[in-house]
Amino acid sequence: MKKLILVIGIILSTYSSKAFFDFDELKSKDSVTYSFVEEWLGTHYRFGGENMGGIDCSAFSREFYATRYNIELPRIAKEQYSVVTKIKKTALELGDLVFFRNHGPSGWHVGVYLFDGYFVHAANKKSGVKISNLSDAYYVKTYLNGGRI
Repeated sequence: MKKLILVIGIILSTYSSKAFFDFDELKSKDSVTYSFVEEWLGTHYRFGGENMGGIDCSAFSREFYATRYNIELPRIAKEQYSVVTKIKKTALELGDLVFFRNHGPSGWHVGVYLFDGYFVHAANKKSGVKISNLSDAYYVKTYLNGGRI
């Protein structure tokens, strides 16, 4: 019950001007990604964390790639950015990485693109792992580039 309430809260917090994130569409597009996202949603953010007890953004994207594609990414977001092929926002596809420059602990942030402008990421201590939209004002302001392995 506690997890259900948490998931409902996270779903409601993903609201943007575009609408709610459609989990059924994700499940129909890619059931493995759906299962991964469902398992990790609500996990606490911890800078330097690498597991379900607490995880940061680059460890989350690294775990996604290891689980989903059996690809080992570098541990740090800035290093992940250095190994991807840069792509335009309009060309993003499910599984691509999205990078941001911000005022966080490392100055870098990374998430995993889903579809329709939505991405999943280990956001911050308040939200943990959640789904956000690239059209949200904060992400418009801090967006750097997309990347594909």
